[in-house]
Amino acid sequence: MERLLILVTTLSLFFGCAHIHQCSDYSAVNARMDGRNTRIELLQGVYIEVWDAQIAADSISWPESQNGIKSAIATSEVHKLVILNRFQGALDGFLTSLIAGGVLGCSVALAHGDDPESSFMALMVITGAGALSGVVIGAPIGAMIGSNDVYVINQRIQEE
Repeated sequence: MERLLILVTTLSLFFGCAHIHQCSDYSAVNARMDGRNTRIELLQGVYIEVWDAQIAADSISWPESQNGIKSAIATSEVHKLVILNRFQGALDGFLTSLIAGGVLGCSVALAHGDDPESSFMALMVITGAGALSGVVIGAPIGAMIGSNDVYVINQRIQEE
């Protein structure tokens, strides 16, 4: 039982979500980037970590943290934008752990139940406890890992 719980917990650490979109509406992307960390991936494979970026048809700009002066890069040089969303990560972790904990609790209850009348109540209690433990573990881990919203600006050309 403990091994199974450790396995589920360990696997939940590696569970992450990325939501991939084609970037067509710059105002919607700007609203998502407002006040958030954004990783700009250039076509050459280089990453730039920025805060509070804004995208326009010709460039992506962001304030430098040291002096507040805006830096910019041409949109034509950008492959994609990756926006970290910790709330969505917590929600994803919550739901995933709720389901995994409930299934784990349900399977334990069903494996140990002999009397159908008393095993139903035990099934409910253990399933609830499994779901609760999953939520207690999943939501914080999901918030730490976060969820990535990926907006593809320009496709990379594959070299052959």
